Amino acid sequence: MREQFEFQSKGEGIRGHLFLPSGKPIAALVLTGPLTSVKEQASGAHARALAERGFAALAFDHRYFGESGGQPRQFENPRAKVEDIRAAAAALKESPRTRSLPLAAVGVCAGAGYMAAAVAEEPSFLAFAGIAGFYAEATPESIAAAQARIERGRAAERRWLETGVAETIPAVAPNGGDVGMPLREALIEAGAIRLRPILMTTFALIAGMIPVALGRGEGAQFRAPLGVAVIGGVITSTFLTLLVIPTGYEILDEWRQAFMRRLGSTPKQMTAEHAVPSAGD
Repeated sequence: MREQFEFQSKGEGIRGHLFLPSGKPIAALVLTGPLTSVKEQASGAHARALAERGFAALAFDHRYFGESGGQPRQFENPRAKVEDIRAAAAALKESPRTRSLPLAAVGVCAGAGYMAAAVAEEPSFLAFAGIAGFYAEATPESIAAAQARIERGRAAERRWLETGVAETIPAVAPNGGDVGMPLREALIEAGAIRLRPILMTTFALIAGMIPVALGRGEGAQFRAPLGVAVIGGVITSTFLTLLVIPTGYEILDEWRQAFMRRLGSTPKQMTAEHAVPSAGD
């Protein structure tokens, strides 16, 4: 069962989906997802699956994204995301459905890094799990290397405060240039998230077909080739899905970029969800 769940974070309205099990929940979970994602994507999918396993799971849109409030839109603000997570935890502790339940945290991809920071600050969380987690570490060296980008971000913030015009960059781009997440990094993280369900499906199908492929008795000579064909097809498709297709996509996109450059044209950069104008567009 899914219910609308709303709360406030720093004066902005936050909208989420609370997924509930059919019986009494084991615990209440706060979930957050990858870079730029919304509740209908990774966090919502995991929340639904966890509710099927007995948990009350909350997936929500952070400030500046989806149905939640906040300006400018599509603003990837780690500090704000940590604050939103803590506000979500407080809302669950106040809700009649979940106030008596132990509270835990689940972060997916970049959301695992935000969640880890929130768990370190929020004592009401009793447990934390990361799914294909990305944990950035700020060191003096990394800060120095990124100083130009930091200054550019501060300048963009000042411009927005003065004029209301928000400078944006793509969240994901093929050439890995001026973006939040280069294409190769996006492919690797997406592959890690998809790995478990793909392998579970593959092993289940292979296990089901082994008795057919090795069967004896009447009609076995007709059924065995079918079992062998299914096993071979599933193994081949798994290899294609996890390795060949992502690699081929990256190679083809590099060829496309090179072809467009030869023509003297630069193609529009796209995120995984929708087009985002580059600075100056």
